[in-house]
Order: sequence, then structure tokens, then C-alpha cells
Amino acid sequence: MLPAKSEPWYWRDLSAWIKRAFRLALIFACVSAYMSFGMY
Repeated sequence: MLPAKSEPWYWRDLSAWIKRAFRLALIFACVSAYMSFGMY
């Protein structure tokens, strides 16, 4: 088990999770803003 070999896939997976979470948060913010504007 080499840490140098296992590091790249870990960082790639972490960056993919961060992008996915950021996109999900952006969609949630857009939907919540649309709902709050739709109430008025």
C-alpha cells in the first residue's frame, strides 16, 4: 500500500464530491429563491 499511489484517486473523489455538493447547494438556493418569490 503506497500513500502516493492512493492519494490521487482520493483527491479526485473529494473534488468530485465538492463539485456535486456545490451544484446541489446552488440548485437548492435557486429553488428556494424561486419558491420565496413565488409566494409574493
